[in-house]
Parts: sequence; C-alpha cells; structure tokens
Amino acid sequence: ESQFPTPGSENTQDNHLTYLSGSSPLGALAISEVMPSNDRYLRQSDGSYYDWAELVNVSGESIDLSNFFLSDDPDEPQKFQLPQKTLEPGGRIVVILCGKAELTGSSIKAPFTLSRKESWLYVSTAEGFSDYIRIYDVPYQGSVGRVDGTGTWYFTNPTPGSSNGTGVASISPTPTVLTEPGVYNNVESVTVELSGSGEIRYTLDGSLPNKNSRLYTDPFILTKTTVIRFASFENGKLPSDAVTASYIINENHTMPVVSIAANPGEFANIYKHYTENIEIRGNFTLFDNGNRITEDCGVKLYGHTALQLPKKNLKVNFRGKYGADVLSYPVYGEDGPEIYDSLCLRAGQDNPQAIMREELFTSLAADMSDHVLVQKTRYCIVYVNGEYFGIYAMKEAYNETYYAQNKGVSEESVTIVQPPVSYRSEFYSLLSFAASKDMTDPANYEYLCQKIDMDSLIDWMIIQGYSANGDVEQNLRYFRSTENGNRWQYAMYDLDWAFYERVPFSNMFSDSVWQYKMLTRNIIKNPTFRQRFLERCQEVLETTLSTENVLKRIDELESILDPEVKRDRARWGYNYNGWKGFVQSLRNFITKQNYMSIIKTRLQNYLSMTNEEVAQYFGRCK
Repeated sequence: ESQFPTPGSENTQDNHLTYLSGSSPLGALAISEVMPSNDRYLRQSDGSYYDWAELVNVSGESIDLSNFFLSDDPDEPQKFQLPQKTLEPGGRIVVILCGKAELTGSSIKAPFTLSRKESWLYVSTAEGFSDYIRIYDVPYQGSVGRVDGTGTWYFTNPTPGSSNGTGVASISPTPTVLTEPGVYNNVESVTVELSGSGEIRYTLDGSLPNKNSRLYTDPFILTKTTVIRFASFENGKLPSDAVTASYIINENHTMPVVSIAANPGEFANIYKHYTENIEIRGNFTLFDNGNRITEDCGVKLYGHTALQLPKKNLKVNFRGKYGADVLSYPVYGEDGPEIYDSLCLRAGQDNPQAIMREELFTSLAADMSDHVLVQKTRYCIVYVNGEYFGIYAMKEAYNETYYAQNKGVSEESVTIVQPPVSYRSEFYSLLSFAASKDMTDPANYEYLCQKIDMDSLIDWMIIQGYSANGDVEQNLRYFRSTENGNRWQYAMYDLDWAFYERVPFSNMFSDSVWQYKMLTRNIIKNPTFRQRFLERCQEVLETTLSTENVLKRIDELESILDPEVKRDRARWGYNYNGWKGFVQSLRNFITKQNYMSIIKTRLQNYLSMTNEEVAQYFGRCK
C-alpha cells in the first residue's frame, strides 16, 4: 500500500500533492474536517470528549440537512440521518460521533465512532454519495480534512466550526523493530535493532518519543526488563505513530506477563492520587505461552476502597482514538471470547492476604452453571514502564461487549444495571413488587419469573450465601438482552469479603435493609421458589460446594500463585509466610467447627425448615 496515493500516476510525493490539490467533494455537503482521537474539544454533557466531524455546504445554494446521511459503512450509507435544518452556502456544522453514549444537549450526535488507525466517513443522499474521506494513521489528537475544499490533509491543531489552516500532506512511515519483543530467560543480554525512515527517536521510560528524544544510530543492548517506545521523524512530514516494544529479561515467571507503557509522570499522578476518573494514553502488551499481542489503549485506575491500598487496580480500554477499537485475542482460551474492548487488572482488597477470595468463588460459580455471570480470570504478572508490579488477576470487564460476546447477542440489545438501582428504574419496580406483594400468590411469582432468570438468581444467592460475603450491596450487576429472553441475570462481582465470618446466608435472609434483599427475603416465601432453591442447594452442596471440592480449588489456586508470591510480597511490603497463613485460614474456615453443619442450621432457621426437610435436602452434604 503506497504512502502517497496517486490514482493514475506514479507513486511519488510530488504526484501525491498534485492529486490532493485536485481532489474535491462530489456533492453539496462536504466533509471539511474529522477528528478521530479527541480529548480536547467540544466537551459533552457527561464530561467526556468524542470523535467529531465538521461538514460544510460547498454549493451556491441553501440545503436541507435532513436530505443527507452520515455513515462509517459504505454498505449502510444511511446509518444516521442529519436533522432538519437549513445550511446556507459556506455554512458549517459539527457532528459528535459518540457511538452508544447517551448524551444530552443541543449538539448533533451520530451513533458510531471512528478509528484513527483506519476508517472511512461517508456523506450521502438518497441518490448517492456527496462526499467521503479515508481516515488513516491520523496522529493522536490530530485531525484530517480538506484545505480550500480539496485534498486530504493532516492537521495538528484541529479547528471545529472554523475553516482549516495549513495542512501536512503525509506522515512518516511507522518504523519497525527487528528484534522480536518478548520474554527472554537465561540470557546475558538482548540486542535491539530498529529500522525506519528518517530519524528514529526512542525512549526507555515509557514516555512517547519526540524530536528531542534519544537518536537511534546503532543496535543497543538491554540487560534488564525494558520498554522501548520509538517513532520516525522526517522533514516536511508529521512524525509516525510510536511503536512500543517490551522486553521481559531473565524474570523467569510462571504466569502470563502484561506490560503496560504510559507517560511516567501521568501514571504517577493518577496512581499517587488514586484518581479513577482520569484515563491516560498507553500501551498494553500480553505475553502468553509464546504469543504476543499488543495494542495502544487507555489506562486508568478502577475500584473504590481497594484504591486506597498501595497496590491498585488497573483497567485498560481499547478505543479507536488510541488504535484498535478492540483487543482481538482469545485471552481465556477456547472457552472465552476473542474480542474485548476492556480488561481489568485486579489487585483487590484480598491482595494483602490470600490473593484468591474473589477468584475462588467466581471460579466455583462458573463451575455451577452459566446462569450466574462471572468475569473470566487469569492470574498474570504486571510490569508498568518496565517496573515490576507483581501478581494481578486479569479479568473481563463488565459491559455490553462482555455480555454480547459471552452470550452471542448484539451489544445494542444489552442493558446493564449497577446497584443501588434508581427508584425510577424498571429493576427497582421488580424489587418493590417483591417487597410489597404477597409472594405466596402463584400469579405474583409467575410475574417475576417472566422478568427475572430464576436459575440465575438462585445460583447467585447460593454462592453469595455459602461464601458469607459481607460486602454484597453494591458488588453485583444485573444484565439482560432483548435477544436472550429479556430476563434479568445476576452477575458476581468482588467477593473479597467472603469467608471472614461464619454467618452463611445472613447476607441473603437477615433483616438488614440492603436493597437487593427486597427480593431475596420475600421471594423465598413462595413455595415453588423455596423448593427450587433447596433442591439446587442440595445439588451444589453435594458437588461444586462440597467441602472436598472447595478445599481442592483452594489447593489449585495456591499452586498457581505460590511460585510468584515471594517476589510479590517483597514488592509490596508483605511476607510469604503471612500469605501461607491466610490461605490456610480459608481451609480452616470450612474445616474448623464443621462449616457445612453451620450452613444447615442457619438455613433451617431462616427458612423455617423441619428436621425432616433438613435430612431430606442436606443429609448427604459434607
């Protein structure tokens, strides 16, 4: 593919400039400027910035915008119809390309976004195309558009709503690394060789290179884990995109390795002040069993209480403004999706202790069934700008993409609710219905069955009750899809406070006023639901949640973590023997005082079970 498109002529830069000066729109409404990586202009009602496109009337007559459509897909040119509005000759409008975001305000909003790496934008009428433009390798925070109504030029200072200034015709080609980035064990050093046009400038601290960064002249030697970021610089062109190459040297890890690169000052700022509402530009690289996948991304912190700990949760978001819209790789093997728009790197509140409470119970929940939703998880080792950050749990992020990919539905069909739910929401009306109606009435129960996946609710109640999780209230999610029965399903989230107090099922049936109990404490009064619940309890307490199986899962997680724990504990000021003690405390939780017996007693009390029922349902549970 030529760096200088020149239809009908030799591919030279001079011919490319000639082609640009003659290229012009086809119809009355033209694309003047497009910004596909916006973090500075036209802040919207949710406080965020979105892609935008500026359109201009290049005809000599007034036009009705409602006769025109905007799209990113030539096979669906009428994806978005512009509003009914008269645009005078030379008049300009700016359209916010916000995708699925629900925004308020008077700006025109189109339901798609663009990638700065490569995408297209089309303006059309019922008769055909009025204009189109290719968005290709647009610099981050830059734009692409026309100068004096012709060509396709790059701009480093976008001008939404105003005429464009002087543009640059081309960008320096992206350089390459000839030494494969990767995990190198048992080596003395790694020699890194780069190749590209013009001057190659590079950094070793995670920052993006500029014209004053180190000049690459010859291959250089690395003797420790390092992140290299480099770009090409040529006179008369914009700098190339930066390439990120991570080298994990003589670390000898037993887990997949994640390397995060980001401006060190920006990262230190959000980490020091544990700011979760700021996303910085970065790069994500995963080394997994000989495979390497790398994508530019946004990096941020996430969580609440856990952010106050020294080791904080990280989240990477894949967006078109950084590079690819998604990460395309089977992170969790054949059983998981191959597309992710976000990944969580979770430390959590249990990290100073057993490092496994969340993973223990979500893995058991996943084994129970696919009715209750969980985030797939893999332990990994994280480096930030070449610095060791230790053991993290790499988890799917809960969002529309998660549900769509796991359930085979469209993202547009998915609704997610996070508690505490609004009093005005449909889900709250279901909670209120359960709390205010007679749940022994079969008609009332049947109504809830039409709205809620009862198998999902029951499995969620059992795993939460068994684990005696003391922090449920806001730590769950509700999902549904119009393409998957449109019934609400329950999702596990954050079980760091499980197995602390031996009070099983108190979190489901006690008298506390937590919002979700409006349903759990009342629906159990229905005889049909009660029987379903007890039958399912019997099944899983004899199998997945049997003492033998839970102890086996603790052993499995311990064996995965053990080879890496000493270094992680030293990094964060803890010790290995302390971790071993916390893991043993999980075993003791269910072996000391006969935890299964406590479960039987508490369920008998909460559900007013007879001795005969206890024997019937729990006689074989051990």
